[in-house]
Amino acid sequence: MPDDEVFVEGQTITASHRRRDSRVRQRLLGRCGENDLICKICDFSPPKLTRPLRESFFEAHHVIPLANSLGNTSTRLGDMVLLCAGCHRFVHKLIASHKRWVNIAEARSMLAIRGAS
Repeated sequence: MPDDEVFVEGQTITASHRRRDSRVRQRLLGRCGENDLICKICDFSPPKLTRPLRESFFEAHHVIPLANSLGNTSTRLGDMVLLCAGCHRFVHKLIASHKRWVNIAEARSMLAIRGAS
């Protein structure tokens, strides 16, 4: 594959994503002590770096599907978990491929089964 292959990006498209409150992730991260930054699916914990660099590995994930709500909805911190970026992508790929909601425990067990092979 040539390194000079060109891709056109940046077009405006209609997004189906809803606006998220960035404070949710910050509050979740704020609840974690130095040794508590751990992915809820794979148990990944980042190496000893500065706190902002360690936090950059994590994304906030709804444990209750936001897509099922209509209009504006309230989110409680208890409705959220921190996942490493890889597991966040993994759980959303599972949801898309299974065409149903996949919870954290189910994603953990699927990852454990794959890892045991």
